Amino acid sequence: MDVFTPVYAPDTGPRNENQSPEMQDLWQKADTLNTERPGKGTWVPLRAIVVRDDLVLRDRLNEEMVEHYATILDALPPITVQGRDVDDASYTRIDGTHRYAAAERVRDFIRVDFVDVPDDQLFLEALRANREHGIPLSMSERRRAVGRLLDANAGLDEDDRMTDEQVARTAGVSRKSVYTYRLEVEKRREEDRSQRERAAQAGAPAEARATPAVTPAADVLGQIGTRERGAPRPRRSWLEKLEDALDGFDPSRTLSKSDPTTARADLGRLMQLHGTLTNVIAAYEQYVAIRTPVAEEA
Repeated sequence: MDVFTPVYAPDTGPRNENQSPEMQDLWQKADTLNTERPGKGTWVPLRAIVVRDDLVLRDRLNEEMVEHYATILDALPPITVQGRDVDDASYTRIDGTHRYAAAERVRDFIRVDFVDVPDDQLFLEALRANREHGIPLSMSERRRAVGRLLDANAGLDEDDRMTDEQVARTAGVSRKSVYTYRLEVEKRREEDRSQRERAAQAGAPAEARATPAVTPAADVLGQIGTRERGAPRPRRSWLEKLEDALDGFDPSRTLSKSDPTTARADLGRLMQLHGTLTNVIAAYEQYVAIRTPVAEEA
């Protein structure tokens, strides 16, 4: 992963004497909270948190979940930020997109856990944290994560690259999906190379052939599944739908073991799986009924 050096906006990041009087007052209130309401994590001002777009795993917020989280914030686990402790941290948010959004609606402070992780491992840490207690990523979000991992692999020596199995486990998809996505990326990059060559042969100006030399895998995979408004939806077999439902599903993560705040999301995945299986069974029974000859009456 690329090394990122945070450039703090005013009042973000660790406490320092250059912050505004208002921010200094928020830090004092956070100190009071840590004394009077100790518990899991450390209270810090929300405004201290550094949010990096490249660490956000979500395509969009689940507004219903944010509203729900806002009513049970004290029961939620702390979000994780980069750093050793309250005085030695970048305050870069690693996980907790929905908890952070919920806190923004009702208070000026949030509990955090500090994780001492290097900059080039932050994205992997964000994926790991989501697997442990976050709302499961959607298929499009997991595809984009695979793309990020494939892009990171391309810049590493062969011995340091993640295998397809490691990429699959990290992003929460099947190894077969990683292989399929890799082929899709290679196909798109070949199409882009051909496009640049045709443009060059036709004498097109430089700006007209400004297709990136290497199309990011994350961009390619982020476009899979999108279609123009009004375009017909491609027909998919029930087996393909079942594969999607199972892709990345962890049977060891039961509702009884899940964090209470993610039980609703887990239940949604189970209901999706149940509905898909029900339709597969119905389709199979219909197939059997058609293929089985009716016995002639004696």
